[in-house]
Amino acid sequence: MTQERAYELWSPTTQNDRETLIAEIESGPVGMARIGSDPDFPNRGHLFSLYIHPEDAGKGFGKALLTAALAELKERNFIEISLWVFQENLGARGIYEKMGFVPTGRQRMDIRWQSLEIEMLHSQIN
Repeated sequence: MTQERAYELWSPTTQNDRETLIAEIESGPVGMARIGSDPDFPNRGHLFSLYIHPEDAGKGFGKALLTAALAELKERNFIEISLWVFQENLGARGIYEKMGFVPTGRQRMDIRWQSLEIEMLHSQIN
């Protein structure tokens, strides 16, 4: 990851209604999530990405960051939250399912990574 590639990848977080959440501990950041409205269905919230540093995986930061992202989207009055996850990423899919996301049946090919993604949806009705 170069500085130029990082800028290219993360610059869209400053556009539209998107927001970046950062998970930090005393030693510095351990993860990030990007949220906003769903580009295909603007009445839905959307989790664009959620990354945890590999050294900090499995320590609960992903769940905490996802919980914060869902709370922020709920604060914005989104009842449904969507995301796309690589079909083969069973670890991430498992976490999303434990947090209430379910597959919608929609699929797409990520041309950057040449990998199939599936859409998942979470309803925040309480």
